[in-house]
Amino acid sequence: MSKSNAGEIKAQIVRQIRADQIRLTIHAHQEMVAENYSLDDVFAALGDCEMLENYPDHKRGACALFNARRGKDGRFILFAQPTVRC
Repeated sequence: MSKSNAGEIKAQIVRQIRADQIRLTIHAHQEMVAENYSLDDVFAALGDCEMLENYPDHKRGACALFNARRGKDGRFILFAQPTVRC
């Protein structure tokens, strides 16, 4: 996966967040509650994250998997977000 491709996908996700065009799955919400993450934590993590995998042909629609450090605790947030095809 190219870094430019990852950058394009990340930029699209940021645009979707700013346009309030996102949805959380029930599973994502359950994981956030269990790990005490807020939606703001997840959005802030986008600023310092790395795309691990891209799934442009996923059965539920294109998505990408990222990891990002959360605050000072050094744990990782793994999340998938609908993306454009890149």
